Amino acid sequence: MLNMRKILYILFIILTLSFVMSCSRGVDKRLVLADTLMWKNPDSSLAILNSINRDSLQGNENQAYYALLITQAQFRCYGNCSSDSLINFAFDYYCDNHNQEHYTRSLIYKGAYYEERNNPVEAIKLYKKAEDNADSTDYRNLAQINMRMGKLYYKNYASNNLDLEKFKKALKYYKLLGDKPMVMLSLSHIGNIYRAFNISEAINCLNEAKRIAFEIKDTVNYYHQLNELSMAYFLDSLYVEAKNAAMECINNITPNNAILFNAANAFAALGMPDSARFFLNKVDKKFEPYDSMMCAFALGRIYAAEGNKIESLKQESLGNRISEDIAKSSNRDKIFKAEDDQNIQNIDAKAGIMSRQKVIIIWGAVIAGILLLVFLLYVFFAVRKRNSLIKELNHNKEIVDTLLAEYKEKTLVDDENKELHSAIMSYLEQHFNSLKSLIEKSNSMKHSDFVKLLNERSSQLGANDDMSKLLIMLANDKYNNLIHDFSEQYPILHENDLKIISLISLGYDNEGIAFCTGMAKDSVRTKKTRIKNKMNLPMSLDAFITQEKLTHSF
Repeated sequence: MLNMRKILYILFIILTLSFVMSCSRGVDKRLVLADTLMWKNPDSSLAILNSINRDSLQGNENQAYYALLITQAQFRCYGNCSSDSLINFAFDYYCDNHNQEHYTRSLIYKGAYYEERNNPVEAIKLYKKAEDNADSTDYRNLAQINMRMGKLYYKNYASNNLDLEKFKKALKYYKLLGDKPMVMLSLSHIGNIYRAFNISEAINCLNEAKRIAFEIKDTVNYYHQLNELSMAYFLDSLYVEAKNAAMECINNITPNNAILFNAANAFAALGMPDSARFFLNKVDKKFEPYDSMMCAFALGRIYAAEGNKIESLKQESLGNRISEDIAKSSNRDKIFKAEDDQNIQNIDAKAGIMSRQKVIIIWGAVIAGILLLVFLLYVFFAVRKRNSLIKELNHNKEIVDTLLAEYKEKTLVDDENKELHSAIMSYLEQHFNSLKSLIEKSNSMKHSDFVKLLNERSSQLGANDDMSKLLIMLANDKYNNLIHDFSEQYPILHENDLKIISLISLGYDNEGIAFCTGMAKDSVRTKKTRIKNKMNLPMSLDAFITQEKLTHSF
């Protein structure tokens, strides 16, 4: 009995001493120093970590901290890491979330490792998990997460502006941190995305990014932002500014393919195809798909400047095909599914007691009930709306017919006819809006009187020259001579082309345009493409008209 007590006492002493020694060791100060240098001086941080013999570190806490820091330092300095063994060790240690900030970081860099190995599906899952785990005041990690997710979405052609949303969040956090270099990069990404649909905002963001680069004396990024501005100027038809920006880059740094493409495009647009070919010939011929696409578009513009319309259209068609192939080869759909799956997992984790099956059953029942209620309400209000629209359409038609008869007898030149013009435009807009609403409901409403009336009204647009002219007049009146400016700027456009443009500007989709013109939906798409090619647009016809509507609204 005595021997047993002695043994227990000795074991107690040993355990106590082990606990005290482990507490006294704490976190290695060299690791803390390396962590504090990680963002402003990553090279110094990596040098400190490389000088440490990992085997000399005592305790799993220091081992895991070292593994996390050296992975992060390698990404900060080289953009990749040597292997996944270190980050996996850190991830396994912190996965019980006893250190929330370190666990968030381990999720980020494990995701970064997968992204580097071209596995964006696993990467997005880990980034989403990191975002869900991060503390709301952890600005640095939240900024990293949103920046990485934004780049991943952008690289994989994510729609619905998810990349823009993430870059804007990253910008917010980097501003809170006062991190000017990362604020600059966030603005640059945001500006690049805005070029597709808000060119003035794109130029503002890129100019601000360039200003910050100049302020922090970052020459590389200064000329990068200047080159991005060159492309934005080109899309805004500011060809001289585009050329000047590209030439400033060429005269001060070794130009990359992007700079040379911008120079070639600008000179072609200015009617200087020889200069354009000079810069295009300097492009590195080891083409990636994106460079092949840009080369095709540049050649198309050069041929157009040389008056070779056939070759110009061929190159533009080639560029569009390559663009479509790039989008199809992306992991966009897989990323969206992975993100949805991770959201479900996060809900399950927070639910705790509830199993995944129960969550799905409950939410399925709720969604089914909501959908049923929405459907019933839709049918009720759709029928009521249909009857209201039919009544409104008949009323407006009578007024329009009366005013139109009076309009044909007058020239609308003197002041006394301005009131008549205003009245016609007002009721005509109501008439076309009612027609558009009826078209939108045509698939679900099969009532014979409804369809008969709809066909009757739509044929007025397709065959009635007077109604077609009023349609163009309405678009001009609503958007400050939009169609008139198009007809002057692009004299190659026919009246039927202008009618299609008018319908687009008034908000008609392909189905609505088909109904109003008597064309098939596929023919509408083909017609849009032909109009775009006639106008030599760098974007879709719909996007260009949306952009021009904004310009003509002021």
